[in-house]
Amino acid sequence: MKKLLKSLTILLIVLISVSCATIPTATKLEIPPFPLEIPERPVLVEIPLDTSKAIEVLTKNMGLLINYSEKLETYAKSQENYINRVITELAF
Repeated sequence: MKKLLKSLTILLIVLISVSCATIPTATKLEIPPFPLEIPERPVLVEIPLDTSKAIEVLTKNMGLLINYSEKLETYAKSQENYINRVITELAF
């Protein structure tokens, strides 16, 4: 019985020491920074009580918001293209 226990212990020690392997160190990936900054939100003009002035200010605010949304769409497309480019470059 002692011989069997000794044999199993030695076998276990041999298996454990053989199964230990060094893991190769991973290379660090250098991801370049995204070159664009997110567009700044526009400062909207306060809407006055006078109707004619209010229509003018609302038109101006709408133009600012449309311009901002176009800049955001361009930023999002550029960011998506950047991510796809970085992934394809790092994958190969």
